[in-house]
Amino acid sequence: MRHVLVLSICIVPLFSQSVSFSLDNDYVFDSDNGYTGGIQIGWMSDAYEAAIDNPYVSFLDNTVTTLFPLDKKGKHVNGSANLQEIIVTPSDTNAREPVYDDVPYIGALTANFSYFLWNTKAFEVYRVSVGTVGSYSGAEELQNGIHDLIGDGEAKGWDNQLGNYIVLQAGYQKGIREYEASFTENDSFEWFNSYFLDVGNMYTGIGAGSTIRYGHNVPKNFVKSGSLLNSSQNDLLNLDTYPYTWGWSVSTGVFVDAIGYFYLMEKAKDLGYDVDTKKMLTRGEFGIDLYQKNYRIALELFPVFLKS
Repeated sequence: MRHVLVLSICIVPLFSQSVSFSLDNDYVFDSDNGYTGGIQIGWMSDAYEAAIDNPYVSFLDNTVTTLFPLDKKGKHVNGSANLQEIIVTPSDTNAREPVYDDVPYIGALTANFSYFLWNTKAFEVYRVSVGTVGSYSGAEELQNGIHDLIGDGEAKGWDNQLGNYIVLQAGYQKGIREYEASFTENDSFEWFNSYFLDVGNMYTGIGAGSTIRYGHNVPKNFVKSGSLLNSSQNDLLNLDTYPYTWGWSVSTGVFVDAIGYFYLMEKAKDLGYDVDTKKMLTRGEFGIDLYQKNYRIALELFPVFLKS
């Protein structure tokens, strides 16, 4: 997983709930080495208040606040749900037999349910994920469908993908707007830090990241961040209050993940693949965002530049 290019589109309808779509792929780098690509479709509720009847957000609110003693004073509550597919293939996608000196074919599909507690200075996310690894994920059909669209050849080794496996995950993330400054009435600079924890039978790890953003007519949201396998939808928070007709921003940052357990790689080793599981991973981020009233379009690059 050396480079990943992500295209994200977010729509904020008049009723203020957000719908998002993202497609990530390393085709632009002419490579199917390791992480190949994925897709994510998500929904974010409007800010929940006691007078608003939203059964899903109300259920999340009651469940999370029962489990954790949260201070909600002066904060907003949002709920989100999204489907995420990730695809891993070896470099040689023409080989029909297993390529044991590379990674196996892997498809993973998860449904993620998240509870956000936030104000304009910080946010917290509590997430539960359920899904499957294996043929039930539909990764083979998705990858070959995309390859048909871009005129690339069919990946021929999907008969060797990891077997079906039920995924159960839980996660927590906190993000902080550490600093902000305005240079003119509409130009701003911001610095964000984030911390995340994932526990589950597919991935367990902790991590942290730091990102800076400069822009013109930037909404009071947060830069997208997340752990190795789960990208948080914190960038959708507060978009319904965007007051401008248009705007733009650029961002860059760095994230460090400490990996405790990664089922996909451990299972590959058990099957005889010569994969070198890493305990530390440092990845970068560079993004360009365009805002046009009810729409947000983002292009993001996530290179992995240090492993140990």
